[in-house]
Amino acid sequence: MTAPAQPTLLLFQLVIVMNYEVGAIGVVEMTADERAEAFSRLYDRDAPVVTRFARAALGNDAAAQDVCAEVFCRAWDAWPRFRGDAGAERAWIFRIARNQVIDHARAARRARIVPLEDVHAHATPEMESRLALQAALQHLDKSDRELLSMRSAGLSHAEIGSVQRRSEMAVKQAWHRALKRLRAEMVGDE
Repeated sequence: MTAPAQPTLLLFQLVIVMNYEVGAIGVVEMTADERAEAFSRLYDRDAPVVTRFARAALGNDAAAQDVCAEVFCRAWDAWPRFRGDAGAERAWIFRIARNQVIDHARAARRARIVPLEDVHAHATPEMESRLALQAALQHLDKSDRELLSMRSAGLSHAEIGSVQRRSEMAVKQAWHRALKRLRAEMVGDE
């Protein structure tokens, strides 16, 4: 049985009238097929990283996939208005992803699901470690969790700086401090 096609990829294959794509040399007039192909390359490159970021931020695979789909649907809708260069595409995508993660977390807080009591009774060591990490992350502030999530998704300090509109050095310092606070929480939980 083959996996069903991702709805976002199918959406990107539909050619909607767009006038421009931004490349390394600036705004270039392109055909609809070329624009769709350029966005498809962007999707292929960044969708796995966006999914990892959302999974790290939300702690849920299904929610991460939903967020990733919504990110690229919104990016597709805004693609004709994007005016950055090729290097700014990832920061632009992650600003959208960050906003979607925040929106999803807000919605999840409103509809809180109470975990089953016996989940911990059958936990494997890996599950226990994951639960301890999630508990420690909950004790950190939102900005620390976001920073650690982006870094664990594979973004560089410079890319995180572009997303958060901070310098690379400021991101490095904040990341080291957040990691130190996370370690302290993890040690304190033992």
